[in-house]
Amino acid sequence: MKLYVYDSCPFCTRVRTFIGLKNIICDIEFLQAGQFPPHIASRVAKKIVPILEVNSEGSNSAVLMQESLDIIAFLDESFGAHLIRDYVVSNGINRLLGSIAKASSKLCYPRMPQLALPELQSDHAKAFFIQSREERMGCSFSEALSHSDEVASEVLAGLITLNSQLLLNALLINKRGITLDDIATFAELRNLSMVHELQLPEPMKLFADYIAKQSGIPLFYPICKLGHSKEVIND
Repeated sequence: MKLYVYDSCPFCTRVRTFIGLKNIICDIEFLQAGQFPPHIASRVAKKIVPILEVNSEGSNSAVLMQESLDIIAFLDESFGAHLIRDYVVSNGINRLLGSIAKASSKLCYPRMPQLALPELQSDHAKAFFIQSREERMGCSFSEALSHSDEVASEVLAGLITLNSQLLLNALLINKRGITLDDIATFAELRNLSMVHELQLPEPMKLFADYIAKQSGIPLFYPICKLGHSKEVIND
């Protein structure tokens, strides 16, 4: 069983987080941006990740799954006792995450080439990523970075509302189990951890640190709008 991912993709992070939380043994392969293995590319309708490749007993070809929630449901059903109950993100959380998605992209996309992301290790992959994301945002990376402060304020307002909808403290003190709302929220917070100008509400920071530790999926280094990491700025 193998999972094909990008490190920066929140939908991939959802699946990787679940795998880590449930201690499932699965090979993880990081693809280069814009490049898919031929045996995968020829069998999928869309070149999007994550992709779970499962060897089917008695068959010469593996089964491929692409929807992150379907993959999580399959893994939960296939390995041990169920970790979560429902395999959907609630409407309220989905709506709130969607409301900050555009602004989050303008904060995160321009910072990703400055991180040692496995999907951006070749010049071709990096060039593909920059061109495709600038087209998606409708502006250059440098322009997006220049507006980091105001965009971070917009995202923070959404996170404060999101924080009020999640009973994060109950999870941290083991008063409730993990949900897909938690996993989806962590995936978004993980990407936002690369934004130096964004200070997460304290409950969300504690939550992100907790899930990162429990799943083995680390947060990112914070990068400021000038293109420096927080560590460099403080030196």
